[in-house]
Amino acid sequence: MIGLWFSIGVLLFLALCFIFLPLNSFFRQKKREHSVQKQQNIDIFHDRLHELEVEKNQGTLEDEAFLTLKAELEKTLLQDAQDQDVSAIDQTNVSGAHWSLAGVLGLGVTIVSLSMYFQIGRSTDLLISQATAGDRVVAQQPSSKESEPSSMESSIALLKSKIELDPTNKEKLYLLANSYSAVGQFNKSAKIYERIAAMAQPDSMELAGLKGAQAQSLFQASGEKMTPEIQENIKQALAIDPLEPSALMLEGINAFSTTQYKEAIEFWNKAKEKAGEAQITRFIEPAIKAAEDKLGIASAPVQQAAVTPAKKQGTETAAASGSVTINLSLSDALKSKANGDLTIFVFARPVGGRMPLAAERVKVKDLPVTIVLDDTKAAMPTATISSVEKVEVTARISLSGQAMPQKGDMFATVKGIVVKDNTTLDLEI
Repeated sequence: MIGLWFSIGVLLFLALCFIFLPLNSFFRQKKREHSVQKQQNIDIFHDRLHELEVEKNQGTLEDEAFLTLKAELEKTLLQDAQDQDVSAIDQTNVSGAHWSLAGVLGLGVTIVSLSMYFQIGRSTDLLISQATAGDRVVAQQPSSKESEPSSMESSIALLKSKIELDPTNKEKLYLLANSYSAVGQFNKSAKIYERIAAMAQPDSMELAGLKGAQAQSLFQASGEKMTPEIQENIKQALAIDPLEPSALMLEGINAFSTTQYKEAIEFWNKAKEKAGEAQITRFIEPAIKAAEDKLGIASAPVQQAAVTPAKKQGTETAAASGSVTINLSLSDALKSKANGDLTIFVFARPVGGRMPLAAERVKVKDLPVTIVLDDTKAAMPTATISSVEKVEVTARISLSGQAMPQKGDMFATVKGIVVKDNTTLDLEI
């Protein structure tokens, strides 16, 4: 954003130079010097021509030679006239009125330019884009002072103010929905998609995409559990466009979660026809492979090696592909304050990422406890803890009982845990 405003400032400066530089004494002096030189050339021409006429009248210069020399003088004068133009400003003294007029013009150019940019420019979009790329959802510890709003929250507030001026601006509404998703406010994101859907043409491809996006936001808001509302949105999306990728991916997840692996693969293969390359690479292909692996295990259970389940409290276990074991406890300062029935969410996510790769919940009264986060604790088959090298582990006491962080929640976080080392760590809230 700083670079954008710097560029605007430079362009405005160049525009103002065209207005003010002609009034500058240095440039006017240069022009005046050119004008004086031009006048001298004209005087020399007249003097030399007079001399030639005198010589001709005295009989010392023939007519033919006179005409030749006169033509050369005129040619020389013409070349000088082409090289240097006499400016009207050379004949004018610059007064305060000229400077006042230039100041009004400069101010007018500045005001009109900035007004046009704020009206039709894209500074808000750039701000949202930058904030979406760099902001992360981080739970806040209780504090006696109000926390400063994050850059993303400031961007959302700015975007909402823009939408209030133009409530039917779909482009900014899409930005707002995506921004809410970026900060984990999926319910608000779903409502914005629903608002845009009300503006879309019935049975249009746009409406199908919006219903798919709304279903996806609702799915994330529900803790990745299928609800009747989500299923209704999926149904509406697929009724319009049977290949709507978001709806098909959710259908595949639902089928996978109910062990209908073959149906899940069919849904995900259909989704590939319209899904973007990133969706196919990061989600669909890994999901299909996970379902195929499940089908292989189900079809030949005798040939598979026995899988030892993760033990509960006081044990160490590690999935073959990597895991993190957490010895979770509560600090002495909180033992007498924290309600034993409060829920603790323990999860691992990529360093700098948002979505949990493995998660488990316990009660405060269960502490101290040992928790193992591995691929068996994955919320989705395509996002597993073994798929990354390092994770950050967080244990958060939720005052609201909801998975989304709220003000006042208490937490502890450890970053840079190497997954493949099957690390065991002590984490105290």
